[in-house]
Amino acid sequence: MTHAKTKLQKLEFYITNVCNLGCASCNRFNNLHFKGHSAWKDYAHTVSLWAEKLEIDHLVIMGGEPLLNPDINNWVVGLSKAFDKPVQIMSNGSRINKVPGLYEALVEADNSFVGISLHYPELKDTIYQAVRDFFPSRYPVVEKDGEENTVLGGIKSFQDNNNIHVEVWAGSDFSENSLMVKANGRYTLYNNNPKDAFRDCSFQKFKNYHWINGKIYRCGPVGLFPQLDDQFDLDLDVQDKALLRAYQPLCADDSPERHKKFFENIDSMIPQCKFCVAAPKTIHLSPDNDLKNVQKLIAKT
Repeated sequence: MTHAKTKLQKLEFYITNVCNLGCASCNRFNNLHFKGHSAWKDYAHTVSLWAEKLEIDHLVIMGGEPLLNPDINNWVVGLSKAFDKPVQIMSNGSRINKVPGLYEALVEADNSFVGISLHYPELKDTIYQAVRDFFPSRYPVVEKDGEENTVLGGIKSFQDNNNIHVEVWAGSDFSENSLMVKANGRYTLYNNNPKDAFRDCSFQKFKNYHWINGKIYRCGPVGLFPQLDDQFDLDLDVQDKALLRAYQPLCADDSPERHKKFFENIDSMIPQCKFCVAAPKTIHLSPDNDLKNVQKLIAKT
């Protein structure tokens, strides 16, 4: 018996912890020299199982900086073919003209596209030039400015006559994340009333469900807390260490009953919400404080 597919507006495929920027309060902790890439070959079969069960309007590849994953082209083409639709790479833009074969992969993947979150306005001209360098010279590129003129309401879009598209959005304001540094120098997490943290959670507001290591999580932090603890030994008591590992993500081969229950409750508060900040402050990114020699970094071959 064939079951109807579960429909999701968006699913974010998280394929690397690694990032080359040091953005303060990154909500996926990629400013901490967080390690770990996902190889396409390790998850291709799992992706095919998910494609049999899910109908996803908007497929997003992200990290970390996904263009640092050496397998990015295979992820783009593989996800697109599995779900039979384009995918979006969500990038900081610093590597867009450094990945051999990326343009061809986007073409093969049903004219998929790159979205760039411009974390540092000071790098605008550098990023824009990197995007121009990304397009093959044989295809004329049309540039448009302003949310009323761009393809998807960004601050600038680039599109060639081969229908490959790069969109840039402003992204220099972050919300305070769940990580704190104690007086002893070790990292720890908040211990809030979970109702308060859930109320203010941007992940639940925008329904940013995450696919991490083949499994689906209601948000990025709950999927990454165990990895964070493995790499940095968070300063938490025994009960909280157990709690951050107690969340049960959804696996592709779980029973239909588990799938149904999971998606019925995916927008609900979970006990692990206590680890996130309530009423988060806005953190405006500053290259002077967060990142040294950014132009030099982007210019590197």
